Amino acid sequence: MMNKHLLPILFFFSLFTTTIQAQWTSQYSNTSINIYALKAVDENTVWAAAGKGNIIRTTDGGETWIPTVIPGADTLAFWSIAAIDADTAYVAGGSYWVTRLYKTTDGGQSWEMQFESGEEEIISIAFWDGSNGIIETNLYYEGKVGVHTTSDGGVTWNRTPQENIPSLFPGEFPGFMDSGGRALTVAGSDHAWFGTAYGNGSNDPIRVYRSTDKGQTWTAVNTDLSTLGQFHGIGSMVFLDTLNGYAANGGTGPGEQNSLAQTTDGGLTWNTMTSFSKKSVTLAHIPDPDAKTLIVATFSGPYYSNDSGATWTEISSDFVFRFSFASPTAGWGVSGDQHQILHYTGQPLVTSTWERLPTTGIPVDLTMIYPNPTKKEGIILFSLDRQAPVRLEVISESGQVVAVLLEERLGAGDHQVSFDLADLPAGMYLCRLQTGNYTAGKKLMIAK
Repeated sequence: MMNKHLLPILFFFSLFTTTIQAQWTSQYSNTSINIYALKAVDENTVWAAAGKGNIIRTTDGGETWIPTVIPGADTLAFWSIAAIDADTAYVAGGSYWVTRLYKTTDGGQSWEMQFESGEEEIISIAFWDGSNGIIETNLYYEGKVGVHTTSDGGVTWNRTPQENIPSLFPGEFPGFMDSGGRALTVAGSDHAWFGTAYGNGSNDPIRVYRSTDKGQTWTAVNTDLSTLGQFHGIGSMVFLDTLNGYAANGGTGPGEQNSLAQTTDGGLTWNTMTSFSKKSVTLAHIPDPDAKTLIVATFSGPYYSNDSGATWTEISSDFVFRFSFASPTAGWGVSGDQHQILHYTGQPLVTSTWERLPTTGIPVDLTMIYPNPTKKEGIILFSLDRQAPVRLEVISESGQVVAVLLEERLGAGDHQVSFDLADLPAGMYLCRLQTGNYTAGKKLMIAK
C-alpha cells in the first residue's frame, strides 16, 4: 500500500537527468530500477534498497555490486533500509496494496518476512543496535501515526499504544518515507525522532515527534519550517547525539526559505538555520570525530558544512541525493534520475582528526597499528620526543569515544600499547593519540 503523498515526490525526482562531474563516479547503473535508499556500513560494505523487490550490495567499496530480488517481493518498492553489518540488514517497502519488512542475516542470500500489513504502511525503520529497533508507520485510513518496536532483532514487534502518540493535525501525515533521506532517526540507546508533512497544503506547522524511552511514549513539537506549496514537510532528519539534531524540509513547495532547522536540546525546541538559503532535498551526516559535518542535497547540487551548519560549501553542481557516508573519504549517493549509485571521489569533506596525521617536527608520532584490519586484538606503536600526558582512544565513525586504551604521563621515546576490542562491532574506527595540544590519528578496521 503506497502512500499517495509519496507518488508526486518520486515522479518529481524522476524528471531530472544527470551529468556527473569529477567529484562523483558511477559504480552501478540499471535504467529499469529506481534506487530509493542507501546505507554504508563501512568503507567496503554498502546496501541499497530499490524497486521491483531489488536489494543491491557491495562488499568491496563499490567495485562490484550484486543485485538480489527478494522472493515474492518483485512487485514491491523498497524505500527504507537499516543495515547492521555486512551480513545483517532490514528493508521495508510496499505496493499499493501491502507493506512489508524483511530481514537477512546472511548477506542477502535469504530473507525472512517479519512484518506485513494492508492497513498501515511502513514509513521508516531504524535500529539503535543489533537487537533494538523501531518502525514508524502511517495508519492511512485512520489518519494516525503507528509505532512498533523490537528488542529481539525483529523476532517480535510490539505496537506502541495509540494513546501514547499525539494525534495528527487535519491533512498532516508522518513524513515522506525514507525515499531520499532518513524520515526516522535514533540516537543514544533510547532516543528517536520523526517529522511530519502535508500533502494538500496547510497553515498548521510542520512538527517533530520525539521519544526518549525507545518509542513507548511521544511528544510533538512545532517547527518554523516553511509551509509553502502543496507538498511540504520533513523529508530527512539527522541527530549527531541525543541533543544536537537537524531537519530538512523535503517537499516540493516553491521558495527556498526555512529549508533547514536545528535543535540543541534533543528536539524540545527547533530554530530555522538562516545560514542555508537553498531548497533542501535530503540531509545526511558525514561521520567524523568532531561530529560537526553535514551534507545536504539541493536541486542545484550538494553542499557540505564541517562546522555544524554555520557555513556551507558547494561540492558540485550535480543533482545527487540519498547520501550515505561511512567516513569523510567514503561516501555514496544516488543520481537525480534515481538509476545510478555514485561514489564520491572528491577531496575529503572533513578537516578533522580523521585526516590530521603526524608531520615532521611535532612531538608525537602514531607509528603503526598492527594487525590492521584486525578481528579484535593488536598493538599500537607510537613515539614521543618529550615527556607528556598521553590519552589514546578509539572513536567510532559517529564520533563517539568507544574505548580509552591509555591515559597516563609517559616519558620520551618509543611506546607500545596492546588492545583487545572484541566487544566492538565490525567497522571503521579512528585511533586518536593526544598529548597536550598535539593530536595524531590513524584509521583502524575491525573485521569480524
